[in-house]
Amino acid sequence: MPRLRPGLRFTPVGEHNQAHYIVEDTARHVYYRIGLEEYLLLAHLNRSSSLEELLQKAAATSDVALAPEQAMTVLKWAAAKQLLQTDSPKTLNALLGQEKQLQAMRALNRMNLVSFKIPLGNPDPLLQKISPWLRPLTGPFFGLLWIVAALFAMGTLFSHWQEFHAGSTGFFSPTNLFLLWLIWLGLKILHELFHALVCYRYGGRVHEAGILFILFMPFTYVNATSSWKFPSRWQRIHVAIAGMFIELAVAWTALIIWAKNP
Repeated sequence: MPRLRPGLRFTPVGEHNQAHYIVEDTARHVYYRIGLEEYLLLAHLNRSSSLEELLQKAAATSDVALAPEQAMTVLKWAAAKQLLQTDSPKTLNALLGQEKQLQAMRALNRMNLVSFKIPLGNPDPLLQKISPWLRPLTGPFFGLLWIVAALFAMGTLFSHWQEFHAGSTGFFSPTNLFLLWLIWLGLKILHELFHALVCYRYGGRVHEAGILFILFMPFTYVNATSSWKFPSRWQRIHVAIAGMFIELAVAWTALIIWAKNP
């Protein structure tokens, strides 16, 4: 039987009375979300010498009935995610299937033209330095300022709608394309930065940032999957909406500045 690799952490997270677990691979800084059944099988893997013993131990600690086919599916998934180790390479190869098929699948994934990523590095050292200084921008006081600015900006927009409409008519002309691209790039970088900053606020880490292409359109991204293990759903939601939150903050600020200097 294969065994779990060292350096794996399991964090329970419960939502709507349905428990699930986050598997953290501390060596590779990747995270996976699994259900209770998968956790029971993996948790007893290192103390089982056969598939039958694994199923018995998993069933003894839960009312969930697990089938051998389900156990094999979980083991194949864990092997594919490099979560297992064994003294016999043939064991893992049997779980993974034919090596040629795996290579073909990896090649197909790399050739995915609909969506693919280009990692540009590990931003963790920089984020650890700047996150304490920028922490107030991810807290409740900044949220209150955001609400006040939003109300004021929307009121300003409604009261100056004619001027705003007239002034924005030619803004998207070809002569402004480079300026629009710079604004878009700055907003995307700020968007991902705030995903990361909020993640650090709650104790998470970001070890990868880069460019994501969707239908050949470039977008920035950060890997904030460490937020999956946060115990609070609201913390995870905060990480998810942080990028949109700061982009709207920029929009409110721009509207207020425009109203002062139309």
